Amino acid sequence: MNSFDKYTSYKTILSVNALIWCNEKVLLLKRAGNKKVDPGVYSGVGGKVEPHESFYAALLREIEEETGLTEFETIRPYSVTQHPYPPSDSEWVNIYFIVNIKKPSNGFRLKRIYKDHFRKSESLYFWLF
Repeated sequence: MNSFDKYTSYKTILSVNALIWCNEKVLLLKRAGNKKVDPGVYSGVGGKVEPHESFYAALLREIEEETGLTEFETIRPYSVTQHPYPPSDSEWVNIYFIVNIKKPSNGFRLKRIYKDHFRKSESLYFWLF
């Protein structure tokens, strides 16, 4: 085994996640109860980066697939996290973005979620479709 093998045999899973803001409210989606990762948890919009896809292209694709939104005021990187992906010898790298939009005109409704549903937060909002 040469020194380069440790890099080519190691798996890194890349993902993007958007915290979409509109009028001081954030869009959170509830994950399906049958998901392997974080079932039933509220999270931002996002998913895995496909092979040969840029982070930005993956972000736009995931937002459109999950919400139908295609117009944004601003998009900016916010944070990067890295953590092990058990049980295999791999890791997950998440790129987080802050996305601002104008008020959607396609029938979105807002529902308030109170702090007992979340840690370290007074209250959050998510849009219902």
